[in-house]
Amino acid sequence: MLEMYAHMVDEAKDLSCITLAFGISDVFKQLLKDNARDSHIAFFLLEKEDKPNPSSKKEFVGLTRGQQRLQGVGVISPSSC
Repeated sequence: MLEMYAHMVDEAKDLSCITLAFGISDVFKQLLKDNARDSHIAFFLLEKEDKPNPSSKKEFVGLTRGQQRLQGVGVISPSSC
């Protein structure tokens, strides 16, 4: 299912939005890392900021405005809907 959602976000024509409460999987990042300035906008609502893990040996793929990937960070709860 996760791969299906990642492909749907990656293959959007104009805009894709998704809420991810437990961080962004590498499945999403690998598909979206080739996005360019003229790619669709991908918006991720996250529980906490996506940032490099200092103890990880994997390359960090960040979400950047230059590649049309944006992140919003905040508390995700039913009372805020």
